[in-house]
Amino acid sequence: MLRFNYSSPGKIILFGEHAVVYGYSAVATAITKRIHMKCELTKSSRTEINIIDDGDLFSFNPRNDTLSNHPDRNREKMLRFAFQDFPENHTLNVEIKSEFPTGNGLGSSASFCSLIAAASSRCSNQQMSKDFLYRKSTELEKFFHKNPSGLDPATVVYGGAIKMENRQISKNLSLPQIPLLIIDTFVPRSTAKAVQHVADLLKKNPKIYRPMLEVLGEISDTFEKSDKKEVSIQRYFPIAQNLLSSFDLSCKEIDDVVETAKKAGLVAKLSGAGMGGTVLVSGERAHEKAHLFNRYGVIQSSIGAEGLREE
Repeated sequence: MLRFNYSSPGKIILFGEHAVVYGYSAVATAITKRIHMKCELTKSSRTEINIIDDGDLFSFNPRNDTLSNHPDRNREKMLRFAFQDFPENHTLNVEIKSEFPTGNGLGSSASFCSLIAAASSRCSNQQMSKDFLYRKSTELEKFFHKNPSGLDPATVVYGGAIKMENRQISKNLSLPQIPLLIIDTFVPRSTAKAVQHVADLLKKNPKIYRPMLEVLGEISDTFEKSDKKEVSIQRYFPIAQNLLSSFDLSCKEIDDVVETAKKAGLVAKLSGAGMGGTVLVSGERAHEKAHLFNRYGVIQSSIGAEGLREE
């Protein structure tokens, strides 16, 4: 019997959302909220993998290509691809529990893919270097996103902060763990809709909106070079939020969070696609002021967290 455990962090986009689509810089960072995975591999008379993901059980034989009636076909296809080299006559029991909600831009799919990459590689005696697991995680995430940039898998695997420019990843940006609040507005978001909206604005008025995207990218570059990251967040969150709002990417709930933060001496900006989703709130004693946002979903976390790790 072989037992092994891994965990992988969630992630947020700190600066540069939408600008990164056009080749400008963006910075993402791992958060201290994590997804945990426990695995037990045993020899058996049958070949089977059992995955319990936050209470939901999915069992399959990786040697059998026939798809089941699982409602999430993309997830099943990803799992079968990941475990294609799983050893015969073994059973793997996997239990996955998350400290943060899925589907709100916190990188849950990338974190899940990184854990599956680690588990499948461990079972098949493949290499376990961070670079290998990053590449494998990126391949697995293609089952969920047609053309992933690689930013999310890089952030959750390597941890800390990751910068992307022209689809090139720069890892190991120096970033201390800084407390912040992640506010879920409960407004459904559509990344595709938001990206298309920005594209339409840019096509209609390029002389207005192109420079704004450049500034969003420049904020990421300036933040990367800053020796005082927490001070830079206080300075650039409001500027970035105003620019993103000028693209009509805010909504009344996001504006309410930003205004509430401002009255409390904090700073805030949307994170991710916008038009809903999450808002980041930072500043002195931010965690002590979490109650001010209780009408929304509140996650107390810190940025600059460790990436994928064995536990």
